[in-house]
Amino acid sequence: MPLAEARRKIWQKVDQLIADFSTAKTRCSAGNNPSAKAKLSEIRARIRELIHPNAELSAVARWCILVRNDSQLSKLIG
Repeated sequence: MPLAEARRKIWQKVDQLIADFSTAKTRCSAGNNPSAKAKLSEIRARIRELIHPNAELSAVARWCILVRNDSQLSKLIG
């Protein structure tokens, strides 16, 4: 797979995780929602896997998160 295509796929994957994160965060703020909290934890774990220094194209995943300028997501980067 060409590098540009691989980068695009990583970007899309992280972009979808961010969208899912936002949805779950909204559901959490609406009240006590254990399901949404569990989903947030799951999404955070998946993002951590993608931004881990040993992960393939982790710089692309990090950049995707940084351009969103979401403080909760940025904390995952450190």
